[in-house]
Amino acid sequence: MSGTASTTTKLTPGRTVLLVEDEPALRTIIARNLTQRGHRLISVDSVGDAITEMTTRLPEVVLLDINLPDGTGWEVLRWLRAVKHTVAVIVYSAVPPSQKRLAEFQPDAVLMKPFPMDSLVELIATVGRGERLPLAN
Repeated sequence: MSGTASTTTKLTPGRTVLLVEDEPALRTIIARNLTQRGHRLISVDSVGDAITEMTTRLPEVVLLDINLPDGTGWEVLRWLRAVKHTVAVIVYSAVPPSQKRLAEFQPDAVLMKPFPMDSLVELIATVGRGERLPLAN
């Protein structure tokens, strides 16, 4: 019964998600899947645009690709720490991040490309339950 599944999905409140992804096809797929599940999406394709966006409105969750055309997702995390913003961050990459980077930036979750969309949706629900998780101690 598709009506039941749809009703169940709508009962779960959506999160405001900043999607930072430079690959247009992947950005479209992720955005479509998340908006269909009730999340509010802000999509950007670069480090500079991500930082600019977060100076005007802070999302509940940042979904952050590591390799971007004008830098790395680590730079976004460094900026968030410097300005002392508290936001849940899920990083993803085709290359496993080093333990040093993970220890330094402490993202709330890490996904490896390619990842199942259900895993991403579950992580957003887990890290975005209204608890604003700090990036640093």
